[in-house]
Amino acid sequence: MRIAEWQEKPVALSVTGEQVEAVVRQSLADTGYMLSPLLRRGETGPDVLARKGPEVLAIECIGFQDVPPLRSKQFYEAFFRAISRLRDGATRCIMALPIRFGRGMDQRARQYGIAWQRLARSFPELRIWLVNTETGEVERHAWSDWPASAPNPKGKAQRRQWLPRPGTIGDLVRRLLQENPNITSEDARSAVLAQFPQSKFNKTHLAWYKSQFRRSAANSKPGQT
Repeated sequence: MRIAEWQEKPVALSVTGEQVEAVVRQSLADTGYMLSPLLRRGETGPDVLARKGPEVLAIECIGFQDVPPLRSKQFYEAFFRAISRLRDGATRCIMALPIRFGRGMDQRARQYGIAWQRLARSFPELRIWLVNTETGEVERHAWSDWPASAPNPKGKAQRRQWLPRPGTIGDLVRRLLQENPNITSEDARSAVLAQFPQSKFNKTHLAWYKSQFRRSAANSKPGQT
């Protein structure tokens, strides 16, 4: 990221990779991750390497180019850098993008069709984080979250998965389970209380959310209406 954005600096960036990285680092530090130091110009490696227990997150951060061809170029450069971290033992390969990317993700996924879906299956470790540099919020997504409603082989639309409203405890739990499907009830409760101090969240609630997400995922499999 450092080299690519430095080389293209004459082109206007609405949001820089450094701004995205700053928000990502703060979000991870707040949730107890140990972080790699900032890369200096010319250094190689992921922009952020975060560790907590068995988790190793390798994160590539890019900005938002106002010129569409350069925006696409940086997106796919970040993709290849992210998945290349698998060889270094990453358990999650993450592309951290300005939240404005979210407006075009569905269209981008539909453009590549079955290829996009095959990438999701080939790289289950791959994640996309949409970063709001103004509010400091990070939306955590799986690659397979797009397109929102993909056609199945028989030409019928898949049933959309049940998703809790943004900003709710359910939405937070969904993101926690995407990052770590085996998260303990204690860790989930700590994460929930950090954002919702008055919550009475417990292991029964976690089990309920898991069952809802599993049922929703089963309902959205190809071949079902």
